[in-house]
Amino acid sequence: MCSPGVLLLVIQGFNTIQKDCVKQMGFCALLNMKMTEKFDPTKVKIILREGVEIDVPRELVNQILGYPLGKKLFSKLPFRKENDKSYMTNGLNNLKTKKMIRLHEIKLNIIALDNADMNFQMNFIALLINSLIESSSPEKSNTYTLNYIMKNTNIRNINLYSYFLNCLVKTKLSFDPSNPTSNFVRPSAFLALLYVDKVHCSVVNAERKRPVICHWTSEKMKLREIYEKEILKEFATGHFNEEFVE
Repeated sequence: MCSPGVLLLVIQGFNTIQKDCVKQMGFCALLNMKMTEKFDPTKVKIILREGVEIDVPRELVNQILGYPLGKKLFSKLPFRKENDKSYMTNGLNNLKTKKMIRLHEIKLNIIALDNADMNFQMNFIALLINSLIESSSPEKSNTYTLNYIMKNTNIRNINLYSYFLNCLVKTKLSFDPSNPTSNFVRPSAFLALLYVDKVHCSVVNAERKRPVICHWTSEKMKLREIYEKEILKEFATGHFNEEFVE
């Protein structure tokens, strides 16, 4: 099963050149508690209860996940032809011949690299998208979006907020909890992180820093979930934290 931890584990293993490359791409700032049913895709809000809501503006996606706030939509970028593999000499290029690309295989691609060339950037974006945005099955990663990225593409300028939001809304609208093949694993991580940052809990908390994903561990989020479900018997009983200021 995929989780934000996979992404962070790989990032921690980057060398200096690769870390600088990720910063230049605009990702320098880089509980699955049942927030899925509380997310309203029509209002684009987490509705905790009547009158208690959390909006999802683009700035929050940056604060929670560390995504750069570019303005160019993927759909407005040039589309690379399928036979253009000029700078994908290995890694994803080899994986594309397979019907099922696992997130673990993308992770291994990055670990095997010691440079920060285009192949590294493409693998990193694939890891990012399939760790936290797309909600395809755990056994299949989506690499279609990579066809919009060229050698001269400034990734920092890409509007990942719109792409993320579209995936979040689309996934919620199609999500069927009764169907074992329907999953909300990846986008739900954002909703959970947004919740634990916004709603105060005096017993289980973390220092409020940005991006939130780097400061809430899976273990701490699980403890928070257990505390609210088993001790408080209800989510969102605490007050909202004040707006975060650096």
